[in-house]
Order: sequence, then C-alpha cells, then structure tokens
Amino acid sequence: MKELEIVMFNMSSYVEWKKGIPNRNFNVFNKLLKNPAVGRIIAVDFLPFSFKRVLRNYWQNIINGPKGKVIYRDLTTRCVKIPETGKTDLFIFSTIDSFFSHQKVVDKLNQVLKKINMPEKTRILWSYFPMFIYYFDKIQADLKVFDAVDNWIEHPSFIKHKELLKNNYQIIAKKSDLIFTVSKNLIEFFHDLGRDEDVFWIPNGVDINHFSKSKLEMPKELKKIPQPIIGYVGVIQQRADLDLLEYLAEKNPDKSFVLIGPLWPVYFRKLRRPAIEIKKLDRK
Repeated sequence: MKELEIVMFNMSSYVEWKKGIPNRNFNVFNKLLKNPAVGRIIAVDFLPFSFKRVLRNYWQNIINGPKGKVIYRDLTTRCVKIPETGKTDLFIFSTIDSFFSHQKVVDKLNQVLKKINMPEKTRILWSYFPMFIYYFDKIQADLKVFDAVDNWIEHPSFIKHKELLKNNYQIIAKKSDLIFTVSKNLIEFFHDLGRDEDVFWIPNGVDINHFSKSKLEMPKELKKIPQPIIGYVGVIQQRADLDLLEYLAEKNPDKSFVLIGPLWPVYFRKLRRPAIEIKKLDRK
C-alpha cells in the first residue's frame, strides 16, 4: 500500500497550535499525524490576506517560526522539517506571499514538494481555508478534500471578502473530491451550489481526556470571583451575544459570569460596557 502524503492548508498557524490554541483543524491534523497510513504531512500555515496579518505571520512564523531542518527559505517564505514526530514526517510551510500573489505561493510550494519528492506516496490536498483555492489546478494530487468550518461568507470578519468567498465556494463545490462540514446547514449550502454527492456532515467533538482531568487546581483569579459561577470556555468573538450576556448578568446579580478563552481584538472593544468588567489574564 502506498503511503499517504497530505498537503494541508490550515486556518491557523502551527506556532499558534503549539501555544495551546486548538481548533477542529488542529485535532484532525493531529489524528492524521498519528495515523500509520500517513507518511508525510506538509502543513501550510494560515495564508495572510491583510497587511496586519502579513506582519504577524512574518514575525511569528518566519522570523520566530518552529525549529527544524530548513528545506526552503527566502525573504518571504520558510519551510522546515520538524524533528521527532514519530513515523510521520512533518513539514511546516510558512509564507506571506499570498498577500501579493497566489501564484508565488503555489510555485514555492511545488518547489518544496519536488525537493522532498517520493513518487510512491499518494498525495491528498486537504484544505480548511476558503480564501485560497488556487491549488486546485496548480498542484498535482490524487484526492482533494475540503473541510468547511463554518460559512465564511456570513462571518463578520470577512465581510470585505464576501464576493471573493462566494466565487471560491463555487469552485470548492465543483472541484473537491470530498467535502466535510461542521453542520447540516452547510450540507444544504453546498447542495444549493450544485454539489449533491460526497458531502458529509462530521460534527465537532469533545476531547474527553482533556476535560476529564479531575486534579486541576482552580486558578487564583477565579478563587477571588464570587460563586456561583456561570462559565464559558472557547473563542470569544462575534458569535457571543453581548446583549443576551448583559441581560442575564443584570437579571442575575447574585451570579458571576466568566468567559475564558482567546479574545478577538475587535470584539474586546465591543465588550467595554459599564455592566461588564473585563480582565485580560496572561496565562501560560
């Protein structure tokens, strides 16, 4: 049996995962990394499309990127092989070229694939990133998979890119061999785009081992907060209904509402309301 080679276009960066910011993309990536049928993964870090993200990616992923054997490097791109990842070889490909040219991204990625080429591997392109679909006709693969984590057309952070995303989803619906979704509504979304076959709903799960640790000590910051505590753990962004949160807090003055998780900068400004006390805690 041929070993599998997976080129994965991620909605996060490897460095972010290593800092403890997991998501669906990370969990699937991690499972594939441990799968004995997978011989190699080339993980493509989040491809920036805004100047702010370009600066962040350049500092985080290229200047201070993960340690490993350098496979390719120039001013705007870096690819390293991560040591000690078991039987599966792992390469992290980081670039800011997507802000300037999608063609450059594909050209450099193809250079890396040629350099580490093992013809006996079956190549799978696996994407979580609907902003970038240039790979469909530019990178040779035996199977193309798209995992739809939400409908980015409806996401407030991508409102400026709505028309581009509409076009990209049409191409994804047409050219992907397999499509996975996080909800049944997204199956209908792809049906409306003319895609009726090989679209599967795989709902998000829970890492039971992670949340079942019984000996975790309560952080000292939480000890100071009056109980009972109504808590939320997860990304704090536009999906959180601020009006509802404020209403519940006002109607339940004897309870404390605690939100724990990464806080999107844009949303932090919206959270600055008189009825809501915000404390940013640096946790390692």
